Amino acid sequence: MILAKRLVRIYLRIGAILAALVWSSFAYALLFAATAPLGDRLWALLLVQPAALVSAVLRLLFWLPSAVMWTTAPDLYTLVIWLAPGLYLGPSSRLYAP
Repeated sequence: MILAKRLVRIYLRIGAILAALVWSSFAYALLFAATAPLGDRLWALLLVQPAALVSAVLRLLFWLPSAVMWTTAPDLYTLVIWLAPGLYLGPSSRLYAP
């Protein structure tokens, strides 16, 4: 039982680190990479926080199944795109769908 609790803690700590990186990618994309005025970027950051929070929580919980997917089919969806989606949203990315 103690081993199971320890493994769950380790799993959630790794997930929390990944979730923090995901949130920071959204914040970076809106605050530094966008070309809108600063007030508009801050407002957009406030509006995107619920979606970024849901995305971070999902990554916190489901990072291990995704890791299995990356190892079995690495060319379909890479770890970097999964980890930092905010950096890949734009007309030049392959995730962009107008």
